[in-house]
Amino acid sequence: AAAAAALACAGLAEAAVDAALAAEPALLTVDPSRLSSVLDALVGAGVGGADAAALVAAWPRVLLKSPADVGAKARFATQFLGCPPRALARSPALVFNRRLPTVLAPRFAFVKDRAPALAARVAPATLLRSSDADFAAQCGASAAEYEEFKAWWAAGVGGELAASLEAAGV
Repeated sequence: AAAAAALACAGLAEAAVDAALAAEPALLTVDPSRLSSVLDALVGAGVGGADAAALVAAWPRVLLKSPADVGAKARFATQFLGCPPRALARSPALVFNRRLPTVLAPRFAFVKDRAPALAARVAPATLLRSSDADFAAQCGASAAEYEEFKAWWAAGVGGELAASLEAAGV
């Protein structure tokens, strides 16, 4: 009952609450304050109201993630990548199940640096649906070139990002 109340407070209609709890029964065992913390993290990242409700309805498992992790990934997607908050509901697992410092950020840094024209014509989710080798091929690079870029990136900006995320508990 407490989990249902927390989901209702997120803006989910009764039918959506029932569907979310049926899809993720583990939500029934989570402290409602933790659910609220995840929802607050989404709001803090600019994903609130109807957008947060759509995200939770599409993928209730997001509420089982760490609030800090959810907030960081939602901010990255909306503020750095410029994804509209509503777009997160279309492929939430691709964003919230990927590691930010080792998958999400280096892929988008690579596109920005090596294939900027690709960023304009390919949806961000498309770039996350593949292996590193397939991703590199989409960008017109070899798997070795992308691995070299990832190592270079991890030694600089990526290392700083990973350290700041670790310090924030992500």
